[in-house]
Order: sequence, then structure tokens, then C-alpha cells
Amino acid sequence: MTTTADPRAEAFPPVRLDVDHFVLAGPDLSRSREAFADRTGVVPAPGGLHEGMGTRNALASLGDGLYLELIVSDPETATEGNLGGRLSALDEPTLFAWALRTDDLATVAHALVREGRSPSPIFQATRDQPGGPRLVWNLMGLTGLGGAWPFFIDWRDCAHPSRSAPSVGCLAAFEATIPVSDLGRLPFSGAKGIRLAEGPAALSLTIETPRGTVSWSEPDPRGFYG
Repeated sequence: MTTTADPRAEAFPPVRLDVDHFVLAGPDLSRSREAFADRTGVVPAPGGLHEGMGTRNALASLGDGLYLELIVSDPETATEGNLGGRLSALDEPTLFAWALRTDDLATVAHALVREGRSPSPIFQATRDQPGGPRLVWNLMGLTGLGGAWPFFIDWRDCAHPSRSAPSVGCLAAFEATIPVSDLGRLPFSGAKGIRLAEGPAALSLTIETPRGTVSWSEPDPRGFYG
């Protein structure tokens, strides 16, 4: 008798995934930077404009290879149809999304598809830094699943933003609660620096700052691909 192997039983292709950054979304640059500085004692540095998204950002480092991104609406380019238009309605910085870093997005996409997920096409993003070179990187998300699920980034040849952003302290804890029945089958379940839990979608982030422990939490975070 001939049997057919279940492809889901095969090991995932080896690929390294590291937590890269956490995203706080806010209404505008000045208000969001001020609110962040009031809580942490550190003013995040302006990062520049995201072409085509209606947003710009500011950054604060959590150590080499890890940072906080404060993404905000850009008044000159935000519209009802882009991300900047959505963020303009926020009152204060809100925990919005999180990213995992890899140098092989195609392999991650393959593993996600095998688990019944629908990764977005891999696409190129850019940001012109104030007084610095243009950054070009690749992104991929999970369409329709919200911000409790990670998105994935490949920085290609760019210098990592954590190395030039002002230090706000270090990561104390991060948890993503994801509505699945078997977290261990997700190709990012073993990524270092995070804790995954099963349950209704939610994010929780705690950092140590010059003003002590600071936390954000968000039930059902929207995310970039929600």
C-alpha cells in the first residue's frame, strides 16, 4: 500500500527570526514625541517620511538590534485612504504592531503558507532620514489578522536603526496573545525576546527607562495589515 506524506509534518526550512522592533502609533509627531518623553524621559529622534503611507516616524533604541518606532500621521501626505489618515484620529501613542527580522522572507512566507496563513507579497519600503542616507528594506505581513501577529522585515544592506537612535533603556517583557490552538506550529514560535500566548488577540510591552518601568498594552491591536 502506498501512503502520501503529510507536508505539514516536514520540518520548517531553517531560518533565523529575531525580534526587531515594536510600533507605537500616534496622531502627530510633536504630540506623540512629547507624550513618549513624559513617560520615559527620552525624546525619540525623528526618522523621516514613509513614501506612499502618509506617515513619518521617530525612533528610540532598546539596545543593538532592537528599537521602538513611534509612527505618526504626516499632515502633508495623510489621506482617508492611507495609514496616515487612520492614525490622525488617535489621541495618544498606542501599541500597534511588532516586527521580526530575517534575511530570508521567502522562506518565512513558505512556512506560513504551509500552516494555512496568508502572507502579503514581499514589497520594498523606503525612508529618507533627516540628514542621512535613504533606507531601503523589504517587508511582509499577514493580511487580515491584526497587530497581535507580527510582520516581517529584511533590512538588506541598511544600518540597523537601533544603532543611531537615542537609547530609551532596555526591554523588560513583551507578550503577544494570538488566537490559535497550537502556537508551536507557527514558524516564529521560537523567536527570542518574545513570549507568545494563546487567547484573544492582544499585545503587552514593558521597558525599563530613565523614569522607571513603563508599560503599554492593547487589546486587539489593529496593526499595518489588519
